[in-house]
Amino acid sequence: MKGIVYSVIVMVILTPIIISSITYLGSVRTYGEEITVKIRGNEFSNFANSISYDLPRIVDITGKTAITAAVNYVDINGSGIDNSELRLKELVLQETIYSQKSPSMNTSPILTWINRTISKGRDYGFESNIRIESLEIRQYDSFNIAFDITLTVNITDRTGKMEINRRFNRTVLVSIEGFDDPLYTLETNGYIKRKIKRNNLTIYGISTADYAIQHRFYMACTDGPEFLDRLEGKFTPSEKGIETFVDLSDLSIVGIPVNTGESIIDHQYFDLVPDPGNIIAGSSYSWFKLDDEHRSLYGL
Repeated sequence: MKGIVYSVIVMVILTPIIISSITYLGSVRTYGEEITVKIRGNEFSNFANSISYDLPRIVDITGKTAITAAVNYVDINGSGIDNSELRLKELVLQETIYSQKSPSMNTSPILTWINRTISKGRDYGFESNIRIESLEIRQYDSFNIAFDITLTVNITDRTGKMEINRRFNRTVLVSIEGFDDPLYTLETNGYIKRKIKRNNLTIYGISTADYAIQHRFYMACTDGPEFLDRLEGKFTPSEKGIETFVDLSDLSIVGIPVNTGESIIDHQYFDLVPDPGNIIAGSSYSWFKLDDEHRSLYGL
């Protein structure tokens, strides 16, 4: 009888302890699961955010690579391309120009980045679908090309508990500074390459104009061809145009006949339509001539 009583007493004492222990273990397990889910959620969100952060940088790299490929194509073939926006888009998306593999592209940085990002996601247990929905290329201002890109992203966790659908719209400005001017290359039959260097001075007066000639600067203008038109070998005036002074001595050195009666603004000098210029008195360059409009513009 005493044994039964003792057993009952033990049970009465142990039962709350057992219940408490089970409850505690359950709460610990639940808390641990919550922590795991929270960590997983953070990894999921960080992975998606990394795509947003990387996109502008990758588009900038890809844009520069595509512009280089287009400029090289003009140089190698000796003719302008038919549609600069279309061909740059083709280079970015397909690594080709006129459906032919471009050696300058090697591999498209943005396509490589997309594949690498998908592979990286799998390492974390994420399945990703990244697609370029649209890409538009346009002249943004005199010295920048705009790459307008829309990217759609779908990311799912292998457990099926998490999913993210995002649409990224970005406009990335790619500077044309440092690239060879394709129009200059075309008009000198490739004998002279002139890199686009933006003038950071206000050109007004003899000293600054001579300085611009010496350093082969480019200036924003509203009556010269923009860079995308220069890729096509066109002289179409644009409010987003650029212009530079032609150094006639550069032409003479490589055996290109010079026209000493023309204005030395590049899109006037190389154009077939005559643009006679008047001598600029006081210049270090005896052949420095400009039309009346540019004389007034540059204070000469």
